[in-house]
Amino acid sequence: MKKSSEWKSFEERVIRDARSREVVLFKMPESFKNVYSKAKTIQKKTPFDCFGSIDGRAIYFDCKTIQENKVLLSSTVFHKKKIHQWTNLKYCKELGGIAGYLIYFYMEERICWLSVDKVVEKVKLGEKSIYPSEMPSQAGNQLIDLRGLLSER
Repeated sequence: MKKSSEWKSFEERVIRDARSREVVLFKMPESFKNVYSKAKTIQKKTPFDCFGSIDGRAIYFDCKTIQENKVLLSSTVFHKKKIHQWTNLKYCKELGGIAGYLIYFYMEERICWLSVDKVVEKVKLGEKSIYPSEMPSQAGNQLIDLRGLLSER
């Protein structure tokens, strides 16, 4: 297993690990060629980072790398530059998909699954942060087990 510093990105690792465990997963493209000018590439906000299927069920999630020991909802989910991701993930969940955030806690070497339902629950309780112990998790140095993490949704 490669060390986290050897991966180009957390998203790349997630895709590679998922495919090795027979989970269909794709990364949302972040740019595309302009149809009017082939020389120009346009950057576009993506609805979330990854989408695919696990055991016949649609999955949608955004990947986050966090240095703190908790998820601050105001900066991770509800920040004005990220609110579009929350809106899209919540919509996908409402339509029956599995949706949320796959979070890599860099300092703790933990990977956690933060579901849309967990975010909604915390907001209703008036809580502003979520700790790794409150989410399904695994060691960060192991092959990512999406099936295992998402089964505890």
